[in-house]
Amino acid sequence: MIHRRRKPTAQTTHDPPAGTRLLVIAARDAPSFDEVPQTVRALIAQADHVFVLAPTHAPQTLWPTLDHERARVAAARRLDRILGELRAAGIPATGAVGDDTPSTTVVDGMLRFAPHHVVVATRGAGWQERRLAEILEEEVDVPVTTFAPAGR
Repeated sequence: MIHRRRKPTAQTTHDPPAGTRLLVIAARDAPSFDEVPQTVRALIAQADHVFVLAPTHAPQTLWPTLDHERARVAAARRLDRILGELRAAGIPATGAVGDDTPSTTVVDGMLRFAPHHVVVATRGAGWQERRLAEILEEEVDVPVTTFAPAGR
């Protein structure tokens, strides 16, 4: 797990909900809630509001020819799965499909939700996941917890 504090990028575009807000960025190989490390599960369970962003993600080699609609459908399925698992665990969660690019996904999430903490569920190996970690390092002024499930 990595915890970081960095500079803010922008102001929120609306009034965020009161209470502790947690932004979860669920990469394409995001684990089921049962696979999430206990410390991260406790962090998620303690939040008053959880907002999940599921970026569309695309392999760099396919970027120019990517079927963006297919990538969005896959991200929507991932989002639905994660929201269902969180709600089944009694955690109030909402979410959205993120943009194709990691930087836009992070900025959108920060502007839409003004989180107090960011959790990134990733396998960590892809170019977009590496770029996402760099963006969070440079741009986010809240704690960030990044994890990849064991065995992935």
